Amino acid sequence: MIIVRILSKCSNFLFYRHQASKLFIYRRQHLILGIESTFDDTGAAVIDGNGKVLGEALFTHANYYTKTGGVEAFKAQDIHHEQLPLVVSEAMHQAGASFQDLDAIATATKPGLYLSLKEGLEYSKSLITEHKLPFIPVHHMEAHLLTARMINPEIKFPFLTLLISGGHCLLCVALELGNYLVLGKCLDKPPGAAIDRVARAIYPSQRATACRRRNGKYLEDVAKNGDRRKIEIRLPVMKHHHHSCDFSFSGLLSNTMMKVDELEESSHADIAASFQHSLSAHVVRQVSRAIVYSEQRGWFHNNNHNNVLVASGGVACNSYIRSQLQEVCQHFGWKLLCPPPKLCTDNGTMIAWTGLEYWRRNRGISSDPMAERYQAKCDVGPYISDQVKEAAVKIPNFSTKHIHHGA
Repeated sequence: MIIVRILSKCSNFLFYRHQASKLFIYRRQHLILGIESTFDDTGAAVIDGNGKVLGEALFTHANYYTKTGGVEAFKAQDIHHEQLPLVVSEAMHQAGASFQDLDAIATATKPGLYLSLKEGLEYSKSLITEHKLPFIPVHHMEAHLLTARMINPEIKFPFLTLLISGGHCLLCVALELGNYLVLGKCLDKPPGAAIDRVARAIYPSQRATACRRRNGKYLEDVAKNGDRRKIEIRLPVMKHHHHSCDFSFSGLLSNTMMKVDELEESSHADIAASFQHSLSAHVVRQVSRAIVYSEQRGWFHNNNHNNVLVASGGVACNSYIRSQLQEVCQHFGWKLLCPPPKLCTDNGTMIAWTGLEYWRRNRGISSDPMAERYQAKCDVGPYISDQVKEAAVKIPNFSTKHIHHGA
């Protein structure tokens, strides 16, 4: 009986010692809570000073919009209002941390849907007021841009990045934390939105209400069974943006929808394959121009030929586009690095990581959190497309089936 009591006391001692050890680790290391609510995903994550994800939670709104096919701002706001406390609580629970263990809260405050941003910022302000925590406002696109550094420590500044998603398409040079140059951006319909539209158009009628989250994957799967050479869908020439790194997908979308209307359903696979190829060819052509321009500017001359292209965003998960980017990088002697698919879409982890990047450098911490405002539109850095056009960069001819249409 005495032995049992001794063992019980030892067991309790070891348990409390373990708990105390956990608290000591939390207080010794940085702990950042990240909150994401810029569009139609409600996310939260807790990471430590080494970039390890201790807890994460994500609620996607996709099923609420299957009938309309698009995000409703007021509905999104209501969902964020309901889900923000839940995802934060879940992330904190998984991390085994309390708000007293946190060093700071980082929240995406720009760009995005203004009502979604408003909900996230107001909730964050309530937390930092209650728990007296530092606040780090985060640029949503910068978070996408930096996430790969959490997974691949070999990514050092400077590097080139392609952010390609349902709402954006940017080519940026990341010179240093907080110092980015936008070489090119999408001038009209974003690539992910174009893919979504085509996918819904070629869906069999009985599946027209399927979840839009799967539209990109559906189009990619259909395209695998098609022959792009049977139906040529060309990208219209960008007359006023020759030699630029800008993107335009509206003309390609219009030409594709004409083919969908003209041809039978039996041709949908070929249409999907041709559309996907033309979209990809446009992307890799602009990436090629950005690589040549960047090398000419000498931004990477200290990289010892370890130049990196980071491709992030939901569309970067497309295996066909990724394979083409890989070929282009191999031609130029660059390395292609991509975050895992779950970090390519919106999430709280990328916000927490960006907050940590700034916290480590004692930068970006708001001096007056209550005065912080959300911004629906905000570039991640200076837009230098005119400088790119003036350079009149010529893309070298090289053997790849991906760059040239009809190859």
